[in-house]
Amino acid sequence: MTTLVTEFAAQVERDPDAPAVRHDGVDLSYRELDGRADQLAGHLAVLGVGPERVVAVCLPRSPALLVAWLGVLKAGGVFLPLDPDYPPARIEFMLSFARAPFLITDQALDVAEGTVVVAPDARGSTRTPVTALPENLAYCVFTSGSTGVPKGVQLTHAGAVNLLAGQRAIIRSGPGDRILQFSPLSFDAFVWEVSMALLTGACLVLPTAEQRHGELVEFLAAAGITVATLSPSTVVGIPLEDTGLRTLVSAGEPCGIDLAERFADRFEFLNAYGPAEATVCATVARVRGDQVPTIGTAVHGVTIHVLDAGLNLVPQGTAGEIYLGGAGLARGYLHRPALTAERFLPNPFADGQRLYRTGDRGRVTGTGEVEFLGRVDHQVKIRGQQVDPLEPENALREHPLVRAASVSAVRDADGGYRLVGHVVGDVDEAGLRAHLRTRFPEYLVPTAILVLDTFPLTPNGKLDRTALPMPRWATPTAAPVAEHGTTGDVRRTLTEILVDVLGVPDIGPHDHFFDDLGGDSLRLVRVRQQISRRLGRKLDMAALFGNPTLATLTAHLTADAGQAPSGGAERADKRLARRRNR
Repeated sequence: MTTLVTEFAAQVERDPDAPAVRHDGVDLSYRELDGRADQLAGHLAVLGVGPERVVAVCLPRSPALLVAWLGVLKAGGVFLPLDPDYPPARIEFMLSFARAPFLITDQALDVAEGTVVVAPDARGSTRTPVTALPENLAYCVFTSGSTGVPKGVQLTHAGAVNLLAGQRAIIRSGPGDRILQFSPLSFDAFVWEVSMALLTGACLVLPTAEQRHGELVEFLAAAGITVATLSPSTVVGIPLEDTGLRTLVSAGEPCGIDLAERFADRFEFLNAYGPAEATVCATVARVRGDQVPTIGTAVHGVTIHVLDAGLNLVPQGTAGEIYLGGAGLARGYLHRPALTAERFLPNPFADGQRLYRTGDRGRVTGTGEVEFLGRVDHQVKIRGQQVDPLEPENALREHPLVRAASVSAVRDADGGYRLVGHVVGDVDEAGLRAHLRTRFPEYLVPTAILVLDTFPLTPNGKLDRTALPMPRWATPTAAPVAEHGTTGDVRRTLTEILVDVLGVPDIGPHDHFFDDLGGDSLRLVRVRQQISRRLGRKLDMAALFGNPTLATLTAHLTADAGQAPSGGAERADKRLARRRNR
């Protein structure tokens, strides 16, 4: 019976005095980490933590965070990471949605009545033995996405141990390696980094905030980091060649030929692909300097299929949707049975098994590797033609003077779509446009290409598309709406609230809060607060999710007092089930 706890115990037994965690001058050996986690686990067990019970953890990057991670697992609980750098309202929203009965934190947070708050240094005299089985949940991670609707992905010990088997085969980390812990706590790559280090006998090295953001290259060299997992947007323009890296793993975003040419001959360069729903990593490619990187082949215990709409295998070289199967699949989404049923389907190729529908497009190459082609739901129609922005984006990346590129489909004032490109490099717009016109018809050439010094990044190190500058025509303008009486007053107040919260100049009656206006769950909480303060109406989150436009929300609020909007709850549930994070 193998779990994350038994895998860690094996490392402690092999070399208890080896360094396990290093952060800002503080070291913990495997023996010390094990002992502290046992003490915390004993305290948690007395409180009632056990298998399938969720324990939220909101702590900064520190040895105490790893003690909490291991302590929750030793108590048999489910580790739910919450990034302390998130605004308090976002953390409280996720806590409420998860219904976590326990919280380990050193922050003052507004938690639901009955939530047991535990200090990170809480200790019990002895650990009450609790056994988590491989099929029990090990952790739950909220995925991020443009919709803002939370998706708590539930991962088992069996899936995490399967990930470890893949890491051992591909990364080959072990004693003597120093693994960079770069990912934010709430991102699934945190699990990838921690297991790669603490379950193989390596040392996990945690940078400070300054080292992580402004001094990364110097830190990698000084700390002797041998393995790092970073997004392409993070490494653009960073001289990683000057570090002592043995292995660089590119993950989280498409990896272009520019990075392949830079790094493939410098150290082992891997391109990893996988959603949280497949326990972080599903495929890996060994990158060559003379080829556009693919996402490779399936890792240990994972199957990958490229299928058509009827779940039939497509011919080699034909584009289809990527489906994943095998031991790494998540149990499903926390408190979202309808969405779980929509995305996790019966496997037509194996009785009793499941497939996860990724929403990603791909095709199998002649070598058996899979080429990533973008998102199924990112395709738009421009001038009557179906367009995937990733096609011109990849072409921009192949330009010899471009270090990074992004292409997005953006709505214009007429409600149609245009392509907008952003690049980092020593180039001009005219030259890039000429480069694209040698390969594409006009509808695939971005209307505007903006050249930037650097790309804005999210806390996860990915490109922050919401922070990219846009041409003036990309700002939506709303047609005036005739209003009268109470409805007009409510609509005007709602317009003011939404404009203020979303930071846009105006809003049309049918602009979608998530899809068109870039809203997310945090901003939805702020909308709810302002509606309560300015209109005296207390709405639950389901009502807001179910009425995502100015028109539908106005109708909801102006309905007769005491009369629920027809089908509102049902619409909200169905909407939550349909939403897909990118």
